[in-house]
Formats: sequence, structure tokens, C-alpha cells
Amino acid sequence: MFDAGSSAWVCAVADVCGSGAMGLDMQNFVTTVTTTRLTTFARGPAGGLHPGARSIPDDAASRGASTAGQ
Repeated sequence: MFDAGSSAWVCAVADVCGSGAMGLDMQNFVTTVTTTRLTTFARGPAGGLHPGARSIPDDAASRGASTAGQ
């Protein structure tokens, strides 16, 4: 699963929102990012080449936030 966070991603990668709606530079960028992500995940495991970064603040547990599995 991949969530780009925007339906505009589809417009850019497939140019389905009207001719050139996002521009050629944006289409090229989004196509490159999409290809890189899909190729990396297909090779597996993606975490080896691109390990995740901790995004939970160190003091989250003291505020009641769960840090299970971190």
C-alpha cells in the first residue's frame, strides 16, 4: 500500500486531470518518485536500503502516547 496523501498524485503521474494540468516537470518528478518507491519495495525488504526514522518524540510516553514497538 502506498498513500501519497493527495489525489493530485494520480493527476500528475497519469495526466488524467486534463492535458498538462500538473505540468511536465511535476509529472516527471512524480513518475520518478513512484517508480523508485515501487522498485524498492519490489526488491524487498525496503527497510534495508531505506530504514525508517523514529518520528515519536522521546518524551511521548510521559505524555501518555504509546511507543510500543519503537
